[in-house]
Amino acid sequence: MTHTRKKRNGGVGNNIFITNKISTQPNMDPSYKEMGIIHFTDSGAVNAVRQGLTGLVNIVGQKGFENTIYDQIRNKALDTFSKKIANNQKVANVRMDIETDAMNKILIHIYGTLLQRG
Repeated sequence: MTHTRKKRNGGVGNNIFITNKISTQPNMDPSYKEMGIIHFTDSGAVNAVRQGLTGLVNIVGQKGFENTIYDQIRNKALDTFSKKIANNQKVANVRMDIETDAMNKILIHIYGTLLQRG
């Protein structure tokens, strides 16, 4: 599994997570049977200095400063989630919720339909 992001200069970054085991689409392959629901939660933190700088930068119109933290935490969670899926399994209809709490912790909740071949 890899994750990349296309930058304006054609480089690579964090906005695309490449995998054939996780999909937001319904299962169209009849060789896979529905096994249940798989769910996973991961967390990360936004430090106070970065959060303060984000507020300042957003005031002057430079959006997206904090987005890189969300991208990194989301991709780390997707990578860990994908490692929990066996070779004969895949996950369809994947959904992801992101929340922050008062302690600057970011929680990523990932869930979907677990499918298994055979």
